[in-house]
Amino acid sequence: MQENPAYIEKLQSYADTLHDFYMRALKLNPFELLCSILRVDGPEDMDWDFYEDSQVAFEGFQGSDKVAREGQTENQSYQGKLTLYSHMVEMAAPHEMLANILRAVSHKDYLVKPFGCLGRPTSGPAFSWIGLSTRDKFDELKRQAVEVGEVKLSECIDRFFDETLRGAISNSDYELTEEFFKWAENGIPQQRSLESVDEIVLNGFAFYNAFLANHKHFKMMFREMCRFHKWPNYQVFEVLSEEETGLFGFNIHFANGSKSTFIRNQEGTDTQNIFHSPDGSIQFSSGFIDALEKKWKINGEEVCDWKEFSNAN
Repeated sequence: MQENPAYIEKLQSYADTLHDFYMRALKLNPFELLCSILRVDGPEDMDWDFYEDSQVAFEGFQGSDKVAREGQTENQSYQGKLTLYSHMVEMAAPHEMLANILRAVSHKDYLVKPFGCLGRPTSGPAFSWIGLSTRDKFDELKRQAVEVGEVKLSECIDRFFDETLRGAISNSDYELTEEFFKWAENGIPQQRSLESVDEIVLNGFAFYNAFLANHKHFKMMFREMCRFHKWPNYQVFEVLSEEETGLFGFNIHFANGSKSTFIRNQEGTDTQNIFHSPDGSIQFSSGFIDALEKKWKINGEEVCDWKEFSNAN
């Protein structure tokens, strides 16, 4: 896959589109982009990360040419490639990250569940609801992208996402021949050439590899930025990063010595003094308001000379 000129060209094109998109968000709303990359959430009782596990599994293949296993037939290898394609396009985390970066571009707050308000209630228990389907999410992403002038992103989605193909693969409701991908839709036999299916799947692998590459790139970019930032009302924002993986969290220091923290790393997530509003936005608890002072503090210690922090602004 890596040596396939068509794949390399697609990969570079998608990477450039996503990079420009991320850079626009960084210039307009850097904190919301940071939250989108970290996938900030409130307190959780889980110590696993579905997206990270999926990312590791996907990166192990590095493209559809690595899906084949010794002893498999060509048909079985192709089925593995299709299954991996279906897994990619159904991953919820990339949908939500893209949705929140679109919100950052349009000067809207980060939301823990950016598609949450678009679900529909059920006739079951009170407050139960049905989330958007994969197709609905991509349709919404395309709509928002066009709305904020990110037409190239919408066009990228059209090239790699095909609901008919995804549905047939996800339901294992298809048959492969030497030339065609066949399935039944509403009881009516359908078919399309394997060449056209290959094009869609190739676009999918290229887009998601470009997405993962940009995710890593911007985590490293935040590592190179100033660590401490003065915020209004004597708050200090601290970017947490490390040499190998870049951005992994942040602190918001308050003038009464308390702080809000979010960390996401290989050990899981750590959230302190962060909670959700009813609309899904995140809020930070500063502790006792009466104890707030008109002083800049980091970890409870007053900063008297900001020149001591050569990487602060």
